[in-house]
Amino acid sequence: MTNLSIPDESYVSVDEANRYHALRSSFDSWNELSDEIKKRRLVSASDFLDVNYRFLGEKNSEEQYRQFPRKNTNEDIPIPIKLAVFELALQENLNQNEDQKMASVKVGPISVNYEQDSSQGNKSNRFSYVKSLLDSYLDKRNGFGSSLMLRG
Repeated sequence: MTNLSIPDESYVSVDEANRYHALRSSFDSWNELSDEIKKRRLVSASDFLDVNYRFLGEKNSEEQYRQFPRKNTNEDIPIPIKLAVFELALQENLNQNEDQKMASVKVGPISVNYEQDSSQGNKSNRFSYVKSLLDSYLDKRNGFGSSLMLRG
């Protein structure tokens, strides 16, 4: 029977995340979390990066679980990767699927428009910011949601 290797560490420490958020507008929401919750969110954010983004180059070792360190960088964990983890850790339930939300309903001449959840705007802005942080490390040849087309 093979042992399952489950990552229990993040790309960053709770202390690093505390220093990062202490100087930003996210301080209040980050500071109200316990250290245990912060650690969980940092591990989840690291998991999210590893699963949802394709990075340039290769892992230093096939046995390592995390995507970093990599052979193509001079750093163990590049600063933009750490910054992305700090930002993603602000999201509660980062790796959970959200319920589908209806924007409007129309039946005959009657229509109803629902107000957009304002927290969704913040979330989508955060993901755009994270993608821009990671941009120079991403392998764009086979990006998320795209496929390779072979022509004969």
